[in-house]
Amino acid sequence: MEIELFTKGKVIKKNHQNLHHPSPCHHHHHHHHHHKPHLFLIIVVVKAIIVFFFFLYITYLQFLRNIISEDKNYRKHCSILVQKRMKGPS
Repeated sequence: MEIELFTKGKVIKKNHQNLHHPSPCHHHHHHHHHHKPHLFLIIVVVKAIIVFFFFLYITYLQFLRNIISEDKNYRKHCSILVQKRMKGPS
């Protein structure tokens, strides 16, 4: 019983120590310092992708709205272009 309690105490103490002060302090600091710009880069890239897709989505919605609202005009314009193209060379 005493040994079990001692082992548990040791494990708890070890975990507590790791929580507050990681044993390889220098290594942890170096890792943190090295990891931060990488994480920052990921965040920037993700933000850029989100913004890009957001603008793409807005443009797509506007494009759809334009097609729906100017569908007849667009078709008329298309047929005129086709007629001009067919008449033009010959």
